[in-house]
Amino acid sequence: MSSVSSLVAGQMVFTGTNFYDLGFAANVSYSGIFADKVTIDSTTQVTATWNLGFPPLGQEIIPSLWFNETGTDVRHYANISSSLSKALTLASGYTGL
Repeated sequence: MSSVSSLVAGQMVFTGTNFYDLGFAANVSYSGIFADKVTIDSTTQVTATWNLGFPPLGQEIIPSLWFNETGTDVRHYANISSSLSKALTLASGYTGL
């Protein structure tokens, strides 16, 4: 079982056990939006980065993490125990228009 251990500034960090590393590429999507960069930090941690931040959502979504074996179409999916939501927030506004 894997989980999301932190969400900071457009980065999502997954922790777990026995992640694939050598000979595999990691992939992450959140609500169908693929991470711009995914790094296998170790067999227990993967970091995904969205350059423009996480997409805002009104409901909880379970992110997807999978590993592709180099040179094949074989995918190994991680079982994620965390669901996440990111509400849309207004960063600035206009008054008196």
